[in-house]
Amino acid sequence: GNVYAYWHTDGGSTDPTGTVTSGVTLNPSSSLTSSSMSGTTCSDTGSTGSGSISCSSVSCPSNSNGNSIASGCTCGNGFHGTVAASTTNPYYTGSCTQNTCTCSNGNPATGTSCSSNGGAICASCNAGYRLSGTSCSAVACPSNSAGSNVPGGCTCGTGFHGTIAASATSPYFTGSCTQNTCSCSNGSNSAGSNVPGGCTCGTGFHGTIAASATSPYFTGSCIQNTCSCSNGNAATGTSCTSDGASICASCSAGYEMSGGCLSQCSAWQFDGSQTSRYFQVYPLTLPSSGFTMESWVYRTGGQYMFSYATSTHDNCMLLKSDYLPANAWSHVVVSCSGANSCTAYLNGAAKSTLFYSTWCGESGGSFVLSQDQDSVGGSFDSGQATGMQSNGFALYTSVWSASDVSTVYAAKCFNPPARGNVYAYWHTDGGSTDPTGTVTSGVTLNPSSSLTSSSMSGTTCSDTGSTGSGSISCSSVSCPSNSNGNSIASGCTCGNGFHGTVAASTTNPYYTGS
Repeated sequence: GNVYAYWHTDGGSTDPTGTVTSGVTLNPSSSLTSSSMSGTTCSDTGSTGSGSISCSSVSCPSNSNGNSIASGCTCGNGFHGTVAASTTNPYYTGSCTQNTCTCSNGNPATGTSCSSNGGAICASCNAGYRLSGTSCSAVACPSNSAGSNVPGGCTCGTGFHGTIAASATSPYFTGSCTQNTCSCSNGSNSAGSNVPGGCTCGTGFHGTIAASATSPYFTGSCIQNTCSCSNGNAATGTSCTSDGASICASCSAGYEMSGGCLSQCSAWQFDGSQTSRYFQVYPLTLPSSGFTMESWVYRTGGQYMFSYATSTHDNCMLLKSDYLPANAWSHVVVSCSGANSCTAYLNGAAKSTLFYSTWCGESGGSFVLSQDQDSVGGSFDSGQATGMQSNGFALYTSVWSASDVSTVYAAKCFNPPARGNVYAYWHTDGGSTDPTGTVTSGVTLNPSSSLTSSSMSGTTCSDTGSTGSGSISCSSVSCPSNSNGNSIASGCTCGNGFHGTVAASTTNPYYTGS
């Protein structure tokens, strides 16, 4: 081993460095005799001592696997080639060369990941492509957009606006297509794309607009509604939703509102890009026979608005908010008849794309508005929070049909008690009910200042909050305990054995004194 050079009487010699053989001389050449060396017996082995001379196995070369050349060597992962035994130094032929891979629309694999020389094996993909096995596949254009795929270019569909751009990170595109909001300048107090497309009178107005061939190219107009109110002040403006209807905006002293909607003079305010604002119910045991969730939401940005997490499924149910129109009130309903059997509705119409994940069928978890839970009741991500307002959340024991949802949406009104089959509801005026007695103990509004006293964005504040056409009247308030009389308005006197004064008031409980 490790021979630099040697010369031997049989004429055998080797010089692995190639620097010695050129200067070797045996003079005279006849010095080499063919007789036996003195004192030895001549044999072909050439042995002049007692040690054996054997043949040792040669190890497999670099980048190959195996015990020895003789037993066979195979190229290692990421290499190709053939290694064969030979009788001449280095006692094998061939070598193992590193594989080279290819990749369309991405970066090819290298090293051991390139398992086949010349193979189409991708390590990563260009923007707009996702890794599918060993190749890069183009990502389809997202909802409400048109185009062959994201790399080829996506444009927002008719009725939507926005920009879609390719990205190298999931979901491999940025941007979205948001539904357009139109106005109609061809008729005062009306809404629509244009007169030929049709204009309808706005909230608080009535009338008909029809196309005409002569200036101003339409006929008719939208006239402001007029409402009435007994024992109070009639609604005006957008609060008077039906001309001639009995809709009260406020009541005289000693009377209270009845009918219509719950108050819309305040809303929960949840800012986006934060983890400190949310509404939570935990634990929330969902009705086993099916249920319906309802809320009105005013979205300003963000990703997820409803999150229901259990100990085994942090996304037992998760609703996305990016399909809601921005800076407008939306009616959101989820109706579930069983596990993985739910329908989401947006503004009266089924909208399956609201689901990130439908209900997993488990109960006793944590329900949160405005945040996405990555663990039960927590692990919020500010990048996933939805900037939004809400005037309440309701849970019903009935499974609403598409017709039920359409009817409730048409009323434009959050009023759970009027719907029936209420399991629980929470409202921004502090009103809440829990007929089963199992829910209210775990309710959190964080922080409590999330409740704003200003009008909900995009609405006209009134004690009725009605944006529908239902009658809202002023009902007389009964005389309080230990007093006699028909009502506060007609007068109450203290009963026998009691003294004091009861007077009518315009604020809850609509009387003063006792």
